[in-house]
Amino acid sequence: MRRLAFLSLALIAIGCNQRDAENLERDASNLAHSAGTAMANASVGGKVNMVLTWRKDLDISGMKIDAQDSTVTLSGHVPTEEQHKTIVDLVNGIKGVEKLEDKLTVP
Repeated sequence: MRRLAFLSLALIAIGCNQRDAENLERDASNLAHSAGTAMANASVGGKVNMVLTWRKDLDISGMKIDAQDSTVTLSGHVPTEEQHKTIVDLVNGIKGVEKLEDKLTVP
């Protein structure tokens, strides 16, 4: 927040009017929030990918992982029903995953 205040004062000093400075401060705040949300999504999706990749008994090559907030969506296909169940159980046990949308298919 101190950086935003400093940025606002600097912009005013170099010729931006108060409204421009307020708009820039709001935009900077929105950007910071968006970046934080993106990092959180990447973090949850990254955790899921890491856990599933470490499991050498799972073939996730036909699977896609998407994360939005604390919701993870799994889509694509896995080779067996046993692997499907293992994947769903593992993902549901990952900290930060509050909802799982399972769109996986088994050929």
